[in-house]
Amino acid sequence: TLTDGHFLVAGNTRLADNTTDVVFYKTTANGVPVWSKRFGSPAGNETMGHLTALPDGGFAATLATNSYSGNNDPVVARFDPDGNVVWQRHYATASDDNFQGLTPTPDGGLIVTGAIRPNPWWDACLVKLDANGNLEWHKQYQGGNTDFFTSIKPLPGGGYIAAGFTLSFGQNTATIHDGMLTRLDDQGNV
Repeated sequence: TLTDGHFLVAGNTRLADNTTDVVFYKTTANGVPVWSKRFGSPAGNETMGHLTALPDGGFAATLATNSYSGNNDPVVARFDPDGNVVWQRHYATASDDNFQGLTPTPDGGLIVTGAIRPNPWWDACLVKLDANGNLEWHKQYQGGNTDFFTSIKPLPGGGYIAAGFTLSFGQNTATIHDGMLTRLDDQGNV
């Protein structure tokens, strides 16, 4: 639900050239369409990740794209209340990266959760952006096997609590993913 009481949903649409774009739909509380916007590049696939409402009436989203490097690279984008792009940032490394959740921060920025894959397994990661989408810090958490942060919330006294799953700790089998809660300071340190 957006700050104006309207609903926002997002998904993917397949285009005639067999690529995919993300589509955002804004409706009234009664389901009456207000607008729809397509987000994508001319050559490649964009896949919807996570969506969050922002205090200014706009919203932000994480997406994946193969338009730049051929790998699934994460994108974070901020939109105004009418669905127009305010800014978008593409993050690429030599490996696959995956951004899952994102949450507004008290300073007007965003904090993004996910994982990067520098090895055969995934390392949990956090990315802190300012209000203009500029990188403030990036943290990678190595546990020796696959670990993923999927959501995060700011804490009232400062810092964050991140949730996700781990194969590095607990039962540590290929089929059992244990839950993981991690408390972090304002700079993403455990």
